[in-house]
Amino acid sequence: MKPGSLISAYFVGILAYAGMFVLALVFYKERTILLDASYALFHLLRENTFSIEFHRFPDAAVQTMPLLASRAGASLQTIMKLYSVSFVAFYFVCYLVTGLVLKRYDLALVILLINTAFVTETFFYTPSQLPQGMCFLIMLFAGLADIKERTADEANHAGRFFYVVGGMMVLAFFHPLMLFPLCFLAAFFYMRQDPVKGKEMFIVMFAAFIGVILLKSLLFHTKYERQSLSGLKNFVKHFPDYFRLYANKMFLTYCFGRFALIPILLAADIYVYVQKKEKLKLALLLTGFLCYLMLTNITYPDKVTPGFYRENLYLPLGLILALPFVFDVLPTFRRPVFGLAIVTAIVVLFFARVYVIHPQYTARVSWLQKTARHYQARKLVIDARQSPRDTLQMIWGTPYEFWLLSSSEMGYVSSVFVDDHPEKQKWLQTTTHGF
Repeated sequence: MKPGSLISAYFVGILAYAGMFVLALVFYKERTILLDASYALFHLLRENTFSIEFHRFPDAAVQTMPLLASRAGASLQTIMKLYSVSFVAFYFVCYLVTGLVLKRYDLALVILLINTAFVTETFFYTPSQLPQGMCFLIMLFAGLADIKERTADEANHAGRFFYVVGGMMVLAFFHPLMLFPLCFLAAFFYMRQDPVKGKEMFIVMFAAFIGVILLKSLLFHTKYERQSLSGLKNFVKHFPDYFRLYANKMFLTYCFGRFALIPILLAADIYVYVQKKEKLKLALLLTGFLCYLMLTNITYPDKVTPGFYRENLYLPLGLILALPFVFDVLPTFRRPVFGLAIVTAIVVLFFARVYVIHPQYTARVSWLQKTARHYQARKLVIDARQSPRDTLQMIWGTPYEFWLLSSSEMGYVSSVFVDDHPEKQKWLQTTTHGF
C-alpha cells in the first residue's frame, strides 16, 4: 500500500478502536463477570493493590485505572466499566504509539489485525496476556526501527542493545507462548532486512528473551505454568493419530465460520509468495503456521478446553498471517482503494461476529442474576449438574462472579459456588465469615 493508503487504513483502525470502547462499555458485565476477570477484581479490591497472578507483571497496565478508581471511592459498577475498557485502552495505546508517534502505519495495521481478524469470544475473555504481549511486541519492534533511523552509528548500536534487552525483559513476563510470535517476527524481518537490518539485533532479541524465560523459570516458577506444559505429553500419547483429534476437527469447523478469515488470509499469503517465487518466505509462513497450530491442537486435544480459551490459544496465528499480509500482500494491489476496502471489511466482520456471539455471554450473566436473586444473601454450594453447564462453560470462578454481580447491583452479597462435587465441600458449613 502507498503511504497515503496506509494512513487511510490506519484511521479506519482508530474508528475500530472507538467502536471497541463502546462495546466494552455496553458489555462490561459480560467482560468482567467472567472467570479470571472476576477473580482479579475481587483480589484487587480486597487487597487494594494490583492482582498479579503467575508473575505476569504487565497485568498492572490494565489494572491501573480500576485500582485508582477504587482508591478514589468510585462505585463498583464504575470500577467494572473501567476494567472492561482498560483492555481496549492498552491495545489502542500500542496502536497509537506505533502509528502516530513512530510513523509505522504498516506495523500498526498488524496490531489492528491481531485484535480483529478472527477475535470473537476472546473479546469477552479479556484478561489473556497473549494478545497484549503480541501488541506490545509489535510496538517494541516499531520503536527499534525508530531508534535506528534517528541516531548515529555508535549511539544507535548501544541504544538498540539496551532497548531490546529491556523490552525482552518485559515481554517475557506477558505469557510463555510469546516465544512463538517472537520467533516468527524475528525470522520474518530478518529475511526482509527491513525496517531493521543486520542480524545482531535479532540474535540479541532472541537470546535476551530466552535468558529471561530461563531465569524466570528458576526464580518465579509456578505450578500453573508447569501444569500447562504437561499437555506436551500428548505428542507421545496421540502419536501418530494427530489428524483425527477433536481439536483439529473443531478448528476446521471454525474455519467455515468465525475463523473464515484464517484460510482466506493464508491463501492470499501463499498465492503472493508462489507468484513471486519467494520460497523462503513461503517456507517460513507454512512452518510457523502449521507448527503452532499443531502445538496448540495436540497440547489441548479434547472437548474439555472451552471455546473461548481455545480461541485465545489460536490468536498468535493472527500475527503469523498478518505480517505477510500487510507487508507483502497489500502492496500488490494496483489500486490502493482495494487494500483500504479489505481492512474495512475485516473490521466490519469483527463487529458482526461480536454481535452474533454476545447472546451466549449475556445468557451467562442472566443465569447468574436469576440465581443470585433466587438465593439472595444465602451461602451455598450448587451441584454443577443442576446448572446450564454449556452456558457457564467453566465453573471455577462462580464464587467471584456471584460476589461481583450481587455486590454491584443487588445490595447484598450472594455467596454461591457451582461445583462438580458438592459433597466434598461440607467443610464450608462451619466457615461463616470467610469467602
